[in-house]
Amino acid sequence: MNSQGSEEPWVIGQDLVDVKYFSLGMATVAVLDYFLTLDDEVNYVWKKRDSWTFWAFLLNRYSLLLFVLWQQIAFQWSGYTQQICDRSVRLEGFYLVFVFTVAQGFLATRVYALTARKNIILWVFCPLIACCVGMGFYMVFSPQTKAVKLLDIPLPAFHVCAMDAPLWTEWAYVTGVAICDMATFVCIVVFIKRVKASLGQAHSLSHLMKTLIQDSTIYFFIMLTFNVAMLVYGVMARESLKNFPLVAPTVLVPVMVSRLILSLRKAADEGLVLCWNEGHLTVAPRSGHSQEMTELRFRTSHTLRAIRTEDTVV
Repeated sequence: MNSQGSEEPWVIGQDLVDVKYFSLGMATVAVLDYFLTLDDEVNYVWKKRDSWTFWAFLLNRYSLLLFVLWQQIAFQWSGYTQQICDRSVRLEGFYLVFVFTVAQGFLATRVYALTARKNIILWVFCPLIACCVGMGFYMVFSPQTKAVKLLDIPLPAFHVCAMDAPLWTEWAYVTGVAICDMATFVCIVVFIKRVKASLGQAHSLSHLMKTLIQDSTIYFFIMLTFNVAMLVYGVMARESLKNFPLVAPTVLVPVMVSRLILSLRKAADEGLVLCWNEGHLTVAPRSGHSQEMTELRFRTSHTLRAIRTEDTVV
């Protein structure tokens, strides 16, 4: 977006006001979700601080709160001049790459655990995630990436500090993320079908497995919505709106990741064990305390692998 566009100034001003209200709404969602899940965080996360997911959860959750605080200052405060924005706007792009990388890594780790740590999963997902990260950093640090150029009008609506990256880099990055999401969804669907075929009609899936199915499906369709919205904005939106389709994902993706971790922690406390014994899956109640970590056991003809959900998935 720039001051040379064909839109009337009042149209640009109205669009920017709408963007400000929308970003404020997203910030409200982040803060509200924090207070709604604070009790679950204390009960299911802080009680088990011996895994890498504890630190990943904290980094994902509290970096979001810091980001929305910075975003509201940059969007609402007129003291953020064009020169300041040009220097600090890359923070927005860097955070976008960060949240998507955490989300993709988390889901890839889940698939890796569910498939008995098959190396093919690493060969598929690691290059995809690496390509997304590389394209994301190129988008952020490209010489063409800068703050949006606004009309020099002394009105609050025309003070918005946001990243203006080449549109093709944004499309390439979103396409890479979409491919990762599709691969994750396909792998989990294939795994679930295999589980159901092995269990037959005599058993039902454990609460942990149902949680995996539900969370993965919801995440996939939300990310698909983001990707479609990005493409529609890029093709059909007015020039003053083309640079703002990623306001929602930068908030909703970290919220989803936090929710996924919390839901898996709850499901793990149910105390069920999924056993893969010579090609057949069975679900059995755990003996002992319900606070122990749920295990996913996979038996093949050559080796027995015991994978703790706490360490690999949760």
